[in-house]
Amino acid sequence: MTTIIIDGRCFKTKERAHEYLAQKLSFPSYYGKNLDALYDVLTSYGEPTCLRIRYPASITGNLGKYGETLLRVLADAEKENKNIKVERE
Repeated sequence: MTTIIIDGRCFKTKERAHEYLAQKLSFPSYYGKNLDALYDVLTSYGEPTCLRIRYPASITGNLGKYGETLLRVLADAEKENKNIKVERE
C-alpha cells in the first residue's frame, strides 16, 4: 500500500486545496477541482493507497464548512473504495 502524506496546512483556499490534492495524488489533467470531482477520482482509484492527513484542523480552520465537507468526501470515498484508506494525525 502506498502512503501519501497530506499536509492540511497547505489548504489555504479551495483552489489551492484542489491543486495540492491533484499534485500529491497525481490526478488526471481533466480533474474538475471541486468536491464532486474529488469523490469521483478517489472512488475510481485502483491502487491501494493510504491518505495520511496531517493537521486536519488546519483544513477546517482555513476553509470552514468547505473544509468539513472536503474531509467528509475523503471519508465517504474511503467507504466506497476498498483501495483508499484515510488516516488523520
